[in-house]
Amino acid sequence: MSINLFDAALGIEGSEPVEINVGEDFTLSLRTAHTGQQVVAFSAIEEKRTLDSLSVYNNKKLSESARETALAEINAAYAKALLQSLCTEDSKAEDIEGAAKLISDLAPNPRLRVYRQIGILSGVVDENGSPFPSTKSSKTKKSTNG
Repeated sequence: MSINLFDAALGIEGSEPVEINVGEDFTLSLRTAHTGQQVVAFSAIEEKRTLDSLSVYNNKKLSESARETALAEINAAYAKALLQSLCTEDSKAEDIEGAAKLISDLAPNPRLRVYRQIGILSGVVDENGSPFPSTKSSKTKKSTNG
């Protein structure tokens, strides 16, 4: 018997993908089941956003304008990477791009609420934003829905 350690420790069993509409123009399909490797990739995206943002906040040489620009670029890259990592193959690249732009252009509080809702719908965070609430040993060899 062979067990994929990442799937056993990190895999998330979910149901069918969830279709979401972002704004009026973009439809995405969020995966709800995730392999261990997909969870690792999601974690890396989260860590990159955190470290990049801290680097900007801690850089005392940046002007306020430069800081705002850098944080906007980090948020835009994060929104795109987040959606790319959580959407199924049924989601069109142009819908991911457009949805990421709409989300990253939101003010901070609404943007964070949208990120949390994406995480909740896809099963990678709970209502409080804590990661991996439904982590269970996955018996699938790969993600069952994209």
